[in-house]
Amino acid sequence: MKVRISFSKGLLPLLFSSLIVLCLAGCAEDSSILDNGRNRQLEFSVTTCGWNSSNSSSSDSRPYSRATPISTFDTSNSFNVIADVNKGSNWTTEIKNETVSYSTANNIWQTTATHYWSGTGSTVNFYVYYPTSISGSITHSAGSAPVLSYTVPDNAAAQIDILTSSKTSVAGDSYTQIPVDFKHILAAVQFRVGSFGLPRGTISSITISGIKNSGVYTFDSGWTLNSGTTTFNSSPSTVINGTSGESITAGTYTLLMIPQAFSNATITLTYNTGTTYTKTISDIWTAGNTYTYNLSKSVNIGDYYYSDGTWGTISENPKKIPIAIIFSNKTSTKDKAYGFTHGYAMALSNANAPTCWSLSEGSSDNMMVDSSGLQTDYDGYDHFMHIFRNKGALMYSSTNYPAFYAARNYGISAPSGSSGWYLPSVGQWYLFISNIGKDSVVTYSKNSQTGSYIIEWKNSTSVSSTIESVMINTKSDSFIGYWYWCSSEQNSNYGSLTNISSNDVYTGGMDPHKERTPDESERLRSVIAF
Repeated sequence: MKVRISFSKGLLPLLFSSLIVLCLAGCAEDSSILDNGRNRQLEFSVTTCGWNSSNSSSSDSRPYSRATPISTFDTSNSFNVIADVNKGSNWTTEIKNETVSYSTANNIWQTTATHYWSGTGSTVNFYVYYPTSISGSITHSAGSAPVLSYTVPDNAAAQIDILTSSKTSVAGDSYTQIPVDFKHILAAVQFRVGSFGLPRGTISSITISGIKNSGVYTFDSGWTLNSGTTTFNSSPSTVINGTSGESITAGTYTLLMIPQAFSNATITLTYNTGTTYTKTISDIWTAGNTYTYNLSKSVNIGDYYYSDGTWGTISENPKKIPIAIIFSNKTSTKDKAYGFTHGYAMALSNANAPTCWSLSEGSSDNMMVDSSGLQTDYDGYDHFMHIFRNKGALMYSSTNYPAFYAARNYGISAPSGSSGWYLPSVGQWYLFISNIGKDSVVTYSKNSQTGSYIIEWKNSTSVSSTIESVMINTKSDSFIGYWYWCSSEQNSNYGSLTNISSNDVYTGGMDPHKERTPDESERLRSVIAF
């Protein structure tokens, strides 16, 4: 930031006639003011400051930008100044920690007391700092640079952005405006949702531990840090959807830290439900830069989705209630548009198959999927919404669409922000069997009589056994020996189904017929998008 200091000639008062423009603004700017006599215009330039940036795709990446929260310095603010004069190797302090405020009468920044230029044969060192409240922590002797002793408050809300500027060896008979550049002496630290996302919810706090919190700052030189470390806390109460790029802390919740190099600092993210996630980082912080850390909770196939909307392994969530097993960490384009970006999970329990898939036999429900697209039809939720919005052949009800209704009203409460339960599509069954069964080697066939399309696994015994071994860990209902209904419509007479047995595993088959009463071997299993 550029500060212009106006010095009148001769014995006229030394006035701070300045327009403060922070380098944080990130753009060039030209400004003009009038001198104290208002008889001529003073022209001055403003330096444009460049900042480093980084676009790494790593979850630990932290693009640099200008430090926050201060981005402008208006005339309602004040700053302090120290001015030392050197005459014949004799140093004296002309201005000592005096406050500079903006005079609306004179349109200039000036000290409370009147000061004069020291004249020919002398030089002046100027030291400027903001905020004025740190004056009690600054020590200074004439001819030496001031020293600030500072301990960063633990809580982000109590932290301040400190700006300093030094201009030394200015000729005492300059009588011209002197450019002074304010610079941040702290580093700003912020957090946002990383590329893998986070569970939806309210972030109650973020802490970072193992960071040095105190030291001394010598103007025009830099920091010397003490050895002690502490834990810093920011409590934003931010509600997030958990999508990549969302800001978690910004503005007053930005951490303003002493520049330093560190290893193995621990970031802890805490939700208002008590759920916590931790991450270890190492980095080098430089004054004047913002470090934005992207925090993610990876979605891993085979992990579990819990009743509070979080996910992970059983071992890391021993007190939570798993409600579904994650079988995909990607979602369809349509599901992303609905706001479900993390993945899909299959319910842990079966439901009895209702009276039929629907009562619309012989009439298309206007959501038929071509046989060639069944394997990649991941839009079970969109199929449900199509029926729910009464765009099918019949009005949505428990009578007209029993399978869709039963899947939606599965007896386990769905977490807030999820899709809720629904009938899975053929493509979602394909993902479940391939990913949980750890085998995607399939064959394809089409029934010439019904026109239905079947995706069949070659290694059915191995696939069904693997699925069963995974599901038994959570005391889930067995998949083996049942046919499961799908939301994908093959034609006006057929829905789709999935079969998982020890000698045959397939999805997309021609049964059950619409309107046909199921037998005891047929079940319904809901899925959820999150």
